[in-house]
Amino acid sequence: MPDISTLLAILLPLFVTFDSEVSLPETDPDSVNSSFVMGIEDLIWQTGWDYASMERMSVMINTNEYGYYGPQPSFMLDGIPFEPGFFGVHYAQLFPLSLFRIENLEAFHGSGIRNGHPYQSGLMKLESEPVARGISLFGSGQLGHNSGEPGPWVFDPDKVTPNVERFGPWLDAGLSLRFGGWYAKGSLRHHDYLNFDEFIQTRIINMRGIPDENIWLRIDAVSTLGLMETGFLSDRLEIRLQGIKSDSNDFLFFQPLGREIPTGLETEQYSGFANVNIFKNVGIRMLYQQRNMSTRFRRNVFDFDIGWEKQQRIARGSLYMDWERIGLEAGIENELTDATGRQTVFKRLAIPSIFLHNRFTFHRSLTLTTDNIVRFFDDIRSLSSNTEIKITPVTGWGIQLSGVYKELLPEQSNPLENWINQGYDLFSHLDISAFIPAEIENNRLLQFSLANQIQLHQHWTLEMGLNYYRHLSLQIPFQRVLYDLPFSTQPGNFALYGGQSGERLAAVFRLHHQTTNRIRQTADLTYRTTLNGDHIYQQYWEMTPAIRFQYTALFSPYRDLELQLDVQYLSERTWPEFSRLDGQMNRSFHVQFPFKFFTYSNTLPQHLRIDVRVSKWLWQQRLRVALQLKNLLNNDYQTHPIGVREGFGYMSRLEIRF
Repeated sequence: MPDISTLLAILLPLFVTFDSEVSLPETDPDSVNSSFVMGIEDLIWQTGWDYASMERMSVMINTNEYGYYGPQPSFMLDGIPFEPGFFGVHYAQLFPLSLFRIENLEAFHGSGIRNGHPYQSGLMKLESEPVARGISLFGSGQLGHNSGEPGPWVFDPDKVTPNVERFGPWLDAGLSLRFGGWYAKGSLRHHDYLNFDEFIQTRIINMRGIPDENIWLRIDAVSTLGLMETGFLSDRLEIRLQGIKSDSNDFLFFQPLGREIPTGLETEQYSGFANVNIFKNVGIRMLYQQRNMSTRFRRNVFDFDIGWEKQQRIARGSLYMDWERIGLEAGIENELTDATGRQTVFKRLAIPSIFLHNRFTFHRSLTLTTDNIVRFFDDIRSLSSNTEIKITPVTGWGIQLSGVYKELLPEQSNPLENWINQGYDLFSHLDISAFIPAEIENNRLLQFSLANQIQLHQHWTLEMGLNYYRHLSLQIPFQRVLYDLPFSTQPGNFALYGGQSGERLAAVFRLHHQTTNRIRQTADLTYRTTLNGDHIYQQYWEMTPAIRFQYTALFSPYRDLELQLDVQYLSERTWPEFSRLDGQMNRSFHVQFPFKFFTYSNTLPQHLRIDVRVSKWLWQQRLRVALQLKNLLNNDYQTHPIGVREGFGYMSRLEIRF
């Protein structure tokens, strides 16, 4: 009798199904107004995903399929993928593009294939502003703060006040040239910020200085990233050669430690991309990419070092055909990964894959699309199959139905645990007891979705969607953080719970209104719940909000003036991993501040957040000033139990272009 993966591969295309998210991201991509992308959370806000942050600068993303600790979405800039994170945490300073120069964002959910790029857990596809003809220059400076924090560890009254957390200066500059089809551009990003409040001060007690030796660890995070790119663009040919390099003195957080660690992060990425139209509707896409990522030791009294390096080489090629009624793309990919620990060199991981995208338009009101991705590792394989049908019964009413069966190899879904099994001695070096099965199963997910898009009026559109998730096998990493007053928190035993199963349901209602380019507003309400599942499975999803409401209004009374209002409500969330900290006492330690006592809580209360932004062009649109007022109600809220408590704050930016 065939196993379930083979059976589903045969039967799944027979289902009438819909894309893996409740909205309609392919046909109605999110549009980003570059004036108001002030930080990484502004990008995630528009995707429908959830994020948790320790210090507002780095985020863990929940795409509602695998949670905060599961596989993270892929990222792509102008057709070239990039990786902005370490151990499942994404850093704003590792985005290769200055955020305010993003012209468009498309967020795709679930698994699929877009422009020859297969993805397994969502895709954030960014497009930069086109390179202008001739010579162009830009520069910008950004500065901001949030109130409510007692100040940094090393207090300098000439730079900061005890009650202000400083973001910046963030300095971005770039130069571009374009003559005919050839172009070249380069940019440099330098970010300096202080990201510590009382929680982080006491949690990172290991970074205290040694006064007798006059040794002090810098408490600000300083990051520099440079990008160089050249290429040729025409109607028939697109060639891009790109290099990215970054160096950051940062604070690395990942779950098995239950804390942040002063760490140096280094990344390099070199890419070559080509898109060649052989005939009018036939072409090939090719990508070769090499990524190098490593962590660097920074002094601390616990005397441990992550000691991690990864080299990854990706080669991909595909042939595509795009006609009015039929679209096809077939390709192959090979991904080679070498990773090292403190003492052990792992064997090379080679994961080849094949993928196929099909689109059939039977009638202008009926389109069928399928995406299939098969990956191989040794004698193991994984299959992701997505089938979608779009129907337009009458003018102004669109229906989408989709079904997904998805498998992820352990090397994709639990890379850290897989490396531990191969000899990476991080846990033993930190004296952490860990239980990880010798054999880790594939993650397996079955999903069905239904969505309606209705044109209520010339300027009003209503979207309604329902999404059902059935996790057949979900690998959940779990670690209860321990309470220890002198050190605030300590990592507890770590376990990977394999083969967890359960069901979840999500519903979305979105109302969009746009009269002209001067007024645009969107309101959306999302409700998600766990229908059933094992105890660990149910606890795992308590970390994500069950109810999320967001409202955005953009008003442009003049071409050079833009105003925006953002409102967000999140329901209460509980993080079971931090239950042993709940109700425990903590205090600040620095002698320059009076001892301040506070209480931990593993429950994040519901909150309402209101932001207001304004942007004004000056000097014949060469100079732009943008200001954001954050959390106008000044309600303390957190997105992570031992993360920052954010109060009222501001973010300002000055930008100049020639």
